[in-house]
Amino acid sequence: MRKKNFSLLLIVAVVLISVMLYNSVTTNNSFNFAKSFSKNELIVAIDENQSGYSIINGQPAGFLYDILDAYCKDNSLKLTIVPKASDYYATEMLEDGNVDIVSLTSIDKNQLNIHNLAPTLSSKFVVVVNKLDGKKRGYSNNLKPLPTDGDVVIAQNFTLTKEYTDLAKSTDNKMTLSYESPHELMSQLVNKRFEYLICNDFDAVEFIKNDNRLKITHLFTEEVSQFLSINVQNKGLEVSFNDWFNNFVISQPYADISARYLSDTHIEYSTPNIISDYDYIIKSQSKSLGFDWRFVSAIAYNESRFKPEVCSSKGATGLMQIMPRIARHYNMDASQIQKPENNVEVALRLLLEIERTLKLPETTLEHDKLALMLACYNGGIGHVSDARRLAKKYGADPNKWDSVSKFLSAKQNAKYYNDEVVKHGSFVGTETTGFVSKVLARYDFYCQMASL
Repeated sequence: MRKKNFSLLLIVAVVLISVMLYNSVTTNNSFNFAKSFSKNELIVAIDENQSGYSIINGQPAGFLYDILDAYCKDNSLKLTIVPKASDYYATEMLEDGNVDIVSLTSIDKNQLNIHNLAPTLSSKFVVVVNKLDGKKRGYSNNLKPLPTDGDVVIAQNFTLTKEYTDLAKSTDNKMTLSYESPHELMSQLVNKRFEYLICNDFDAVEFIKNDNRLKITHLFTEEVSQFLSINVQNKGLEVSFNDWFNNFVISQPYADISARYLSDTHIEYSTPNIISDYDYIIKSQSKSLGFDWRFVSAIAYNESRFKPEVCSSKGATGLMQIMPRIARHYNMDASQIQKPENNVEVALRLLLEIERTLKLPETTLEHDKLALMLACYNGGIGHVSDARRLAKKYGADPNKWDSVSKFLSAKQNAKYYNDEVVKHGSFVGTETTGFVSKVLARYDFYCQMASL
């Protein structure tokens, strides 16, 4: 009997200890995620010398910093910046609840406990020289490859790119990695402390706006992205920030931030190539047919990554991935469509025909119009027309992408592809809806990056 009572007491004790431990862990986690907001404070881990955050003339600045600062001001929060040291340690700080947001340059797909907030900063790197040195070394207005002589100082984030590795292997230049702020490094370049600086394009543009003794002489092609990330358990902040940003992104303060950091108007080289090596072709042909060249460039990026030699297993060719039958439809020989100018011309004529065929009312929102055109470009006018007829039959708006995309995906089900209004059979719409989302996101980025 005594043994039985002892066992019962032991079980009760274990249960009580387990409950206490569980409550302790839960309380600690809740405290961690609530502690900054209980002080009306937002704690962000971000390195000072990232392109999204710098100290210029003693004042904090940068694309990501200005967005964070605006969020805090609109929500009566104090913004506190702490150093992150590295993505690894920043992730640990986030997981432990010691910070609310971290800026990351890469996301480990296995880290399911991290979510990205709405704004992402994608940028490229440039070579900057002192104008006087540039003239001596033969630079005029056009971009040129990095020479093989002279001292090169590299801002830290460039080391994240493959182009850094390629450059290190291919040049005899004396290359020095610096952890100083890009603003300080450009000040040193003005004073001729070294010959070349490789830094982020945003930082270079911002400095050159105020000091025209420097100029950009080379643009690297590879992009590096920075994310604002949070712990998935911090749902309140995620919802609050993303809801706020969705409204902020269409406001004048955001337009002012974009104009300051994302505008290309202050870059002093004369080449028209801001997005790709085919800017001039895409821009001139798009203008003649009334299309935004940045929209067409976004299609080209998603179709070929701007590689005109690309040919798919189905025969789609070139920058815009034109099928031979489409080329023949516009009286162009299939052997000619690999040439970028011909490829773009056919794509634009196809887009113009799609626009006319859709016959969208003037009241159609621009986003819906472009989305429907992209769906036709990728999946075919016939399948999109089927989806629009289905939308109308079931009481949805055939001129809204949200409605049409649902019925486009539904066309893989017999109930819908056997419907009397469907004329082009079944269709798996996942690839097409994904294509539309990617192109529109890329288009939005290009609109921030380049002027019309």
